[in-house]
Amino acid sequence: MTGLTKEQEKRQRRDAFARGGTAGMLRRRCQPPTFNAILAALIGFGAFAAVCGIRALDPSDLGWLTQGDPAQYLLGWSFFRNSPWTVPPGANPDYGLELASSVFFTDSIPLAALPFKALAWLAKIEQYFGWWLLLCFVLQGVCGWLLMGLAVRDAAARLLGAALLCFAPAFLWRLHGHYSLMAHWLVLLALWLALAPSNPRRWPLAWGGLLG
Repeated sequence: MTGLTKEQEKRQRRDAFARGGTAGMLRRRCQPPTFNAILAALIGFGAFAAVCGIRALDPSDLGWLTQGDPAQYLLGWSFFRNSPWTVPPGANPDYGLELASSVFFTDSIPLAALPFKALAWLAKIEQYFGWWLLLCFVLQGVCGWLLMGLAVRDAAARLLGAALLCFAPAFLWRLHGHYSLMAHWLVLLALWLALAPSNPRRWPLAWGGLLG
């Protein structure tokens, strides 16, 4: 006889399982926000590896970019990479209509094209689109974890929600050639800023940075 009611015994068994079981381990280890964010980023990386494959990160692998819209992105980047720097820096005079041409019009993700062009003198970078997709998957996981935190406190539930968003059909559909539109993390981050309790002093800076 333990002197405990059945309800108290059930509660003790449930607490013991939470302390020693897998769910309990996740709750304990996932408490620090930094650890949670890293796990969410790893979920995004795993989703990228499962859907796109690690070979997409090879800057010399062009086989998956030779048809459809990706061929246009690659062609625009190839001309832009080999052209001299100009003013404005996004101008791509060797591609198409001379003075009116820009890396923007080939949908080659200009914010990535500019830094990779600056790095081209260090190494031959034939494509960076795989790295862009990896960034989108990782940030999808992290921003999904942030957004889930507004609805649930359980760490495991937040991570499962982040994983769900990394495999959302609307997100994966953009892999059919619309790589610049893979940045759904911008939408998730905007939702988080709109719904989270805001600091009036940080609000303009946060929204300004996101819009920028």
